[in-house]
Amino acid sequence: MTRLTKDHKRVTPEGKFLGKQLAKMAEIGVKILINSDEHDTRCASCAYRLGTVPNGCAQTQLDALKCTMEGVPFFCHVPPIQNYCHGWFATRVLLRQTVGVDFFKEFTKDICFSEEEK
Repeated sequence: MTRLTKDHKRVTPEGKFLGKQLAKMAEIGVKILINSDEHDTRCASCAYRLGTVPNGCAQTQLDALKCTMEGVPFFCHVPPIQNYCHGWFATRVLLRQTVGVDFFKEFTKDICFSEEEK
């Protein structure tokens, strides 16, 4: 069973706010994919699924947002972890069909990932 965001210490109001926005984008992308006969294969604890711990963790959401905007692969944390996150993929599909995949790169280029040297 997936732990809801309210039950975890890493969840913050800021993380929940960011997570809600990325989850909205992913849901639209998933609908586009479903209309193309592709299934929603996001894991139960996907960072792009509303209400999960990763969806409410600010650090994870900032990394997911940067990956989404820059086209840097965001990997699923559920084994096998070398798979791309399907929520990330769905969100990239949405961007490709709306504003273009390179539209946001300028906004995030000076922001580091959470594990990078600052």
